[in-house]
Amino acid sequence: MKKALLSTVLVFSVLASPVMAEPVNAGKAEAAKAPVTDALKYRMEDWDPMMVEFFESGPRVLPTDFKVDIPPYPANTSDETKAELATLKKYEAEERTPETLKKIHYENTVMPVYQVFSYYGLYDFEKAPITNSLLASVDRDVSVFMVGVKKDMQRPRPSQLDPTLTTVVPVQHHAAYPGGHAAQSYASALVLGMVDPRNAEKYKQIALDVAHRREVAGVHFPSDSSSGRLLAEQVVKALFEKPAIQKRLELAKKEFETSH
Repeated sequence: MKKALLSTVLVFSVLASPVMAEPVNAGKAEAAKAPVTDALKYRMEDWDPMMVEFFESGPRVLPTDFKVDIPPYPANTSDETKAELATLKKYEAEERTPETLKKIHYENTVMPVYQVFSYYGLYDFEKAPITNSLLASVDRDVSVFMVGVKKDMQRPRPSQLDPTLTTVVPVQHHAAYPGGHAAQSYASALVLGMVDPRNAEKYKQIALDVAHRREVAGVHFPSDSSSGRLLAEQVVKALFEKPAIQKRLELAKKEFETSH
């Protein structure tokens, strides 16, 4: 369990680091100099090396050649992307309330990600070591495949396409698509919904809210969030077809029943 938790903390600390500056090609000054084209990508040389190292260490349960089916992101100059940017500007103007900003900053630094559900009162992290271990294993594989798609897609961050968009938290040193918080929180919600079926929809709603606040923060497009959830669904489905994971789920259910 300790090894699984460590890997989860590693990737989430890279995803959520509050001290990273914006990548060179995501800065407002440079973005203002060059026109946006469909060829604009998030440069691989701007990635955090720890994220690349994490990806190269591979998944723990699923085979490395497991394929997720994630569609390409909308082109940078497409009407869909323009509409998404307009939506983010609307969020910037209307939804950055003190309470929302407080949650954004918390969710940007909490690790591992499934502690979010404990914060919102449905799941007691301190009482569930078996459940934690299961969540860590799932989060590990989801995160590896999520980073793999990010590397393949290399979608720019919203502020690369619109330098007038401000961000609540620093832009992370990796590509935007699919959304990491969206994938990790939704995967955890799916697992917790199996462990605690009575609150399954509440877990999903928390995950949806976490992803939405990343959009309000200006660091993700809405399509980043939806693609993150799609990836989480596919990886979680494949994981829970494994007898060993099914067995751990049954143990987690028993633990939850006796501890909550």
